[in-house]
Amino acid sequence: MNRAQLIENTARAPIWLHFGAGNLFRAFPAALMQTLIENGLSDRGIIVAAAHDFEPIDRIYLPNDCVSTLVTLKSDGTTSTREIASVTEALQLDRDVARLREIFAAPSLQLVSFTITEKGYAQAELWHNIAELIRHRSKLCKTKIAFLSLDNCANNGDMLRESVLRGADGDEYLCEYIRNNIHFPHTMIDKITPSPDPKIAQKLGAEIIVTAHGGRHASFVNAEETQYLIVEDDFPNGRPPLEHGGDGVFFTDRETVEKAERMKVGALLNPLHTALAIFGCLFGYTRVCDASSDLEIAKLLRRIGYAEALPVAPNPVVISPEQFLDTFLNVRLPNPNIPDTPQRIASDTSQKLKPRFGEMLRAYANDTERLVGVPLAIAGWLRYLRGVRDDGEPFELSPDPRLSELIGAPISQILSDASIFGVNIYTSQLGRCIELYYHEMSAETGSVRETLRRYLND
Repeated sequence: MNRAQLIENTARAPIWLHFGAGNLFRAFPAALMQTLIENGLSDRGIIVAAAHDFEPIDRIYLPNDCVSTLVTLKSDGTTSTREIASVTEALQLDRDVARLREIFAAPSLQLVSFTITEKGYAQAELWHNIAELIRHRSKLCKTKIAFLSLDNCANNGDMLRESVLRGADGDEYLCEYIRNNIHFPHTMIDKITPSPDPKIAQKLGAEIIVTAHGGRHASFVNAEETQYLIVEDDFPNGRPPLEHGGDGVFFTDRETVEKAERMKVGALLNPLHTALAIFGCLFGYTRVCDASSDLEIAKLLRRIGYAEALPVAPNPVVISPEQFLDTFLNVRLPNPNIPDTPQRIASDTSQKLKPRFGEMLRAYANDTERLVGVPLAIAGWLRYLRGVRDDGEPFELSPDPRLSELIGAPISQILSDASIFGVNIYTSQLGRCIELYYHEMSAETGSVRETLRRYLND
């Protein structure tokens, strides 16, 4: 289908409106839709609207006719490029209200999706504006619709529903309409989409812009090859067959989505990411791929992943937990093309320990002797808070909202804080183990690495 016809079809009878014009949107959902269009499985594209950072619309989307280049960063060090032309229209929530009202009122509209990051769900003005668009639809169209969060948040469908209802400001009519006419499927999404790489920009002759909100955008988006999207199949007005748009996409029931989310966040990915970030900073690495190749860090991640997390990880069936873990450790982390840093991942660690390690701490509550990697990771974080590398050189701690109260605090106070770990672990056998590891890591220069060698020498 030629692009002019695609634009006309989408404008006349839109099926998909997406809020959030960032890099993940173009690298994943827009790419899935591109495949459907190329294979004759859809004759319409996606309309995108910027929800907060509006600059990319005027500086990236419109000058390029909403067409972008997807650069896939492969684990063998090579790249591939692909044109993504599934986006047919780019709007701004603050400026294009009339057009958004038209789209919202269309009986053909099947889903409204979001990639706004977790903090976007707390923006009152955004949800007030979304609620007003829903009000307009309620007066002109009784067809039910799905709202879909594509953000990396636990129970993101419930989070999205709560935000939309909050935007209704207690209006009984509007809240009732939302409850009866909008479905909020849960999703688990996973794809690393770093900020545009200057080396790729130079190769493509593209400009990278930095917006007033700090976002980095270009006419291309670079992303890893591996991807997962598990979606609760609850779309009352139909949906595009995205499961035919690329690898790693599954439509299933809510229980399966929740298992996939818990498998990833509480067992096989996020805890390992945090452990890598902590020791990557302590050992002075500035690239994730280099940190993942460090012998002691690699042993720690394999210990946590295979010996401690995998036995208690939920099995969503649509994804093999073993294969998910293998791919993460052996393909994704060592990928030399991914310009990610331990320092970025170490940000807000005090907020991440509970969701990332809490499930394992609960699972092994009566059998803590089986845990070695998890207490080493927690002890490493306590040692990280000193802001001194294992070689004795100082380093800058990554941003964290609780740093001021954590730096210099007694170990007993930190380990007793259930808001950090989900439980008070100081008085337990595990707490005593963590404290021992911490003191061993703090003994002298080189003690962090020596402690890992001592307890991971299997």
